[in-house]
Amino acid sequence: AASDVYKRQVRGIAALADGYLVAGVSGFDGNNGDVYVAKTDLLGHVVYDTTYGKPDPTEVAVDIDVAPNGGAYVAANTIYNLVSDYYVIRTDPNGLQR
Repeated sequence: AASDVYKRQVRGIAALADGYLVAGVSGFDGNNGDVYVAKTDLLGHVVYDTTYGKPDPTEVAVDIDVAPNGGAYVAANTIYNLVSDYYVIRTDPNGLQR
């Protein structure tokens, strides 16, 4: 169903002093998906949420860790034409890719 296309799957969580970082996949429909990263406060309210990725390949966050600057290191993989590759996304404390 169309509503299933926009589901988010969590693959990793990291604790911050003031909340949590969450990573996974967004918009996964079996063929495509993008890396999803969100930051929440301690009560679970979303501070930011964003996606990283290109239109075609499936890109999935595998895990997340806190960077020294308060941002995130996101381990991710991409799958395109049955070929898988791994990479790391680094963000600042506001979720902007660096």
